[in-house]
Amino acid sequence: MAEPAHVIRSDAEALDIAERLAERFAPEAQARDKERRLPRAELDAFSQSGLWGMTVPRAFGGAQVSYATVAQVFATIASADPSIAQIAQNHISAVHFIGLLADAQQKAHFLGRILAGDRFGNASSESGTSHGGRMETRLIRRACDAVIRGRKFYSTGALFARFVTVIALDEQDQAWVAILEQGTPGLTIVDDWDGFGQRTTASGTVIIEDVVVPPAACCPSIWRMNIQPRERSRRSPMWASTPGSHAAPFARLSACSVTSRGRGGKAAWCARPTTLTSSPRSATCRSACSRRRP
Repeated sequence: MAEPAHVIRSDAEALDIAERLAERFAPEAQARDKERRLPRAELDAFSQSGLWGMTVPRAFGGAQVSYATVAQVFATIASADPSIAQIAQNHISAVHFIGLLADAQQKAHFLGRILAGDRFGNASSESGTSHGGRMETRLIRRACDAVIRGRKFYSTGALFARFVTVIALDEQDQAWVAILEQGTPGLTIVDDWDGFGQRTTASGTVIIEDVVVPPAACCPSIWRMNIQPRERSRRSPMWASTPGSHAAPFARLSACSVTSRGRGGKAAWCARPTTLTSSPRSATCRSACSRRRP
């Protein structure tokens, strides 16, 4: 984008901006859906308004608005155009997991990009698997990076995003999120969404063909935390474990930084503890994990 996005400073400002945007989005919403006119201009206005960064923690320059405000903002936008609201919801989820599981450098980088107006889309779901908890997309760890290959569908927001969050399983079936920038070699986003209703979410296919992922673009994922709980006892953390940590079942340790170089000048992977936020959500995650520990 040509200019950085506006930065929301308060809950009241977020609600006021949402009302004004809803008035702008509503008149053509029905026609956009009927004719499948993708809301690119509307999304630009939405993200430039600062609302896509409204949940960024204050420590990183955001307003960190309340959950009640987030719900009201989405209700307001959805009343005007539900497709636009759904696209943004996936982005707000990405803001949350970055704040919850990324390391300090990743938070500073990606939350800064979000405040500047960059959008995130998802590539999580897969079709053709035996059940919803099964995933075929794989992350193959190498000496100083990783490679991902797989295929996703129902990838809401990916077509309009600067970054796409791809969930993949490693050799030990641990789940990881790779944050891939549009234009990355091997990353293809296909506009093949043909669902009935909300036709403009562009929730189509994402193809990942041997995409190289640097450690700084990889975070642990809480995917499968509530799926197939019996399998967790058979999986060990990828790089390290934290004895007694309630977060261990969903890989609390992040190996997303290169801190040293081994023989031949190759970078070495290094496990680094991820500091969880003190938000109610993270407390819920820890509590749920504690109750479900094998």
